[in-house]
Amino acid sequence: MAVAHVQGMAEYLDVLDENGNMTGERKLRAHVHRDGDWHRTVHIWIFNADRTQVLVQQRSKAKESWPGLWDVSCAGHVSAGESSLEGALKELEEELGVCPDTDDAGHEQLVFRFAWKNQAVLNDGAYINNEHTDVYTLCLDRPLSSFVLQAEEVEAVRYIPVDRLRFAFSQDPTYVHCDCEEYLAFFDSLMFE
Repeated sequence: MAVAHVQGMAEYLDVLDENGNMTGERKLRAHVHRDGDWHRTVHIWIFNADRTQVLVQQRSKAKESWPGLWDVSCAGHVSAGESSLEGALKELEEELGVCPDTDDAGHEQLVFRFAWKNQAVLNDGAYINNEHTDVYTLCLDRPLSSFVLQAEEVEAVRYIPVDRLRFAFSQDPTYVHCDCEEYLAFFDSLMFE
């Protein structure tokens, strides 16, 4: 496992070009968002064993982006020097206290689904988000009480029916709005798995 580049509370990110290629530059996370640099993030969707329910998290009200809104099960930045998979595993452990088995047994294994480009300008232009996001799924059969929430990141978690994903993330104002073609197709595909 590569060693992520984090100094104290300052997190460094690898700067990417618009096509997702590494530029060789590393910058503080705050500077990446200030300058609008492309960078890698991960989204992990956690489903129950029969894939009828998906875990969503309510973002901390102290977050700089989308505070207090319901969002993907787990998400975060890939630190400088980390692979996408390492970043996903790190975020699962930090935000939810989940340490999935990554061996070939297939039990509780992260599965890469797709990648997409996400752009947003928030906080009157002070927070510019240009992300290459790798999307993973994970099947777990856990009660809500088993998740250990990182207070700085997550207010609460709950399960919602898979067939509500499309509506929640494209029309419900209490959710982070996400109606890009890639995500809508992903939500639709879940209905047939």
